[in-house]
Amino acid sequence: MKSRLPAVLAAALLAAGCVEMFQLNSSKPAAGSQAPETAVQQPPAAPNAPTGQAPNASIPEAKVEPKDPPTAPSTTIRPPETVIGTSGLERMVYLRWDPVLRGAIRGYHIYRRDKAKPGGVRIGTNNGRHATYYVDQKSLFNEVDYNTMYTYCVSSFGEDKGESACSNWVSATSAPVPAMVDEVKAFSNAPRVIPITWRAAGDSRVQGYAVFRAGLREGDYREIGRVPGRFATGFIDGANGTDLGTLDDLTTYYYKVTAYDRFGTFGQPSDPVSATTKPAPLPPVEVAVPQGGIRRARISWKKNTELDVSRYRIWRASVTPRDLQPVGLTERTDFEDVDLIPGGTYYYSVTALDDDGLQSVKSRPVETRTRPLPPTPTNLKVTAEQNLGGQIRLEWNARGLEPNPRLTFIIERQIPIFGGFGTWTAHEIGVETLYFVDRAIEPGKSKTYRYRVIAVDYAGQKSPPTEAVEVSIK
Repeated sequence: MKSRLPAVLAAALLAAGCVEMFQLNSSKPAAGSQAPETAVQQPPAAPNAPTGQAPNASIPEAKVEPKDPPTAPSTTIRPPETVIGTSGLERMVYLRWDPVLRGAIRGYHIYRRDKAKPGGVRIGTNNGRHATYYVDQKSLFNEVDYNTMYTYCVSSFGEDKGESACSNWVSATSAPVPAMVDEVKAFSNAPRVIPITWRAAGDSRVQGYAVFRAGLREGDYREIGRVPGRFATGFIDGANGTDLGTLDDLTTYYYKVTAYDRFGTFGQPSDPVSATTKPAPLPPVEVAVPQGGIRRARISWKKNTELDVSRYRIWRASVTPRDLQPVGLTERTDFEDVDLIPGGTYYYSVTALDDDGLQSVKSRPVETRTRPLPPTPTNLKVTAEQNLGGQIRLEWNARGLEPNPRLTFIIERQIPIFGGFGTWTAHEIGVETLYFVDRAIEPGKSKTYRYRVIAVDYAGQKSPPTEAVEVSIK
């Protein structure tokens, strides 16, 4: 009667790359022996897993002692025959053999030799006549390494602890580290990111990929990210969830990609590839701002030559060019900044933005000064001319006021109301001379009037008023 190898172990071996299917021969146990159960423990996946598992969890595994192969074997106990080692497994070697069906067999000892122990040493013990397989993942003196050949033999032991000679030595080689990733590509001219792609590994042991970056082709490559999944074959360096990435503009980066297995072991890195990020636009040129704007400044510049430049940002400072702050965004090549302070000094700069949002450095700052307010008139004199029917004459100077036929003055007056003065009112506007005669005086009554004068330039800007001057009419 034949029973299949437990599904759990078969699945583990297939996942490790073993494509061989096999069966355990089962027959009626000899007197005094224990029959194995069909359930087995799955080989552990962790690299620090315990010694290979015996095929019957209900039968305690004998204590493993680091003994050498038998030098004075029993002549009454036969060693196993047809010991087979399976190569190509990931950090493990699978052994199987035919059961010894004659004699009072209690189990088998497994020995291994390699460079560290060329004479061999016991690495495991299986209890049970039919416990005829063993998975070597870690010996008493060494783990199973990658791409390494190991040699094994198996002996039988009986009720009296007698031990047979060793079987013939058989060799098996563990699988190598994951193969080098190929067809790695890095793509240039992306805005502050670099996309990287590669071909999926043909090795089913691959669990994912690690990406390394350097600033020079022969530089120090450092890991910048991992991509889990054998068929996940892309990575974007610099991506941070926003439209623009974190890499520098117009900068070349070098990359290597390596596969890793379930133990986290890296394979051979790929050949380096490189890519360069997209350059930012050039700063606008021929930036100009006319002097003397009336509470505003008009900035103009030359259109950028880059085809994907679509907007311009205007920057302004009022104290020093180092304090530039954004004040506007436009698709045109000119901009009018309004609500400025008369006589203020301002600095302007312009940056270009492309369709990806990359922004140029600032253009050279340009200084301008808005037109100041006209100076306040001086030396205001107010005289009551009683002999002329009670009129009042005002005279003033306008030194510092530039000659301009459109320069005018506003005469403001306060009149007495209820023992005080009312609000200032524009008594006369548009005065073009440096004097004014107020004939709107109420005759026959004694009153005190207050006057002040304001200069108005051609743009309508008003000076601060003069100090108020009082005059009385009797």
